[in-house]
Amino acid sequence: MIESSLMNDPSWRGALDLTLVDTSGNEFVFPGLINYGTNVPYWTDSGSYIGTFSAGDSIIFGLKVNNATTFTIDPAYAGETALPWLSISNGNIVGTAPRNSSPSRYEVKVTASNGGVYITKNYWLLVI
Repeated sequence: MIESSLMNDPSWRGALDLTLVDTSGNEFVFPGLINYGTNVPYWTDSGSYIGTFSAGDSIIFGLKVNNATTFTIDPAYAGETALPWLSISNGNIVGTAPRNSSPSRYEVKVTASNGGVYITKNYWLLVI
């Protein structure tokens, strides 16, 4: 968390990297993710569970991303295939739940961009 009252320092006048270190000492760097006073994409809500749906149910889930001009939706992990029944429209994940023979959990990766900064987040849903 960044306290905004401390953001007057000259080092906050441009995009900064966010570095997270796990308990094993591995560093994960997110370039240009911290921005103050600039017009870049950022998530306004941390919820990633879209919901539970049955065959034929309409899916409409607001992404709650500010300052993004483009969105892409892709498989969450390498080797998986795209879900042809999910897409992004007007800042929402939309689609129609498929008819499955058994309950299934699906996960997708959404990337938002303003053309210079890209942020990615995974979302998941259930179809029963």
